[in-house]
Amino acid sequence: MGLFQGIFHKKKEVEHSKNYELKRLALKKLKTVQKKKFSTKSFEEFVFILRVFNEKVFKLKKTLTYEETQKEIKTKKIKLALKNKIVLLLKKVEEIEFGNHRIDREKLDSLISELKEIIEKS
Repeated sequence: MGLFQGIFHKKKEVEHSKNYELKRLALKKLKTVQKKKFSTKSFEEFVFILRVFNEKVFKLKKTLTYEETQKEIKTKKIKLALKNKIVLLLKKVEEIEFGNHRIDREKLDSLISELKEIIEKS
């Protein structure tokens, strides 16, 4: 039993290390987006960071729609409060991207803050 114990422990360490690096990189990218002059491109960069983060950390497919992503998130073993924050953020982003809501610096900063909180708690 002791022989296998180290193998499983190392696998978990490697996965934890990957997630740590991914979180660190996502936070760094978000900071960069926040520092840039605001444009619609800024929102596109934010959406890209959100999608890649969800794909890598929660092991979701790239091609999922916002609605499909919300459904998948609800099935994951994540704390309920975190699930709710993720789903709410996805709904807001979807409304901006496909609804009549417009994006401005203030809204983008708010979305970035929400994503930062999700990243730190995941």
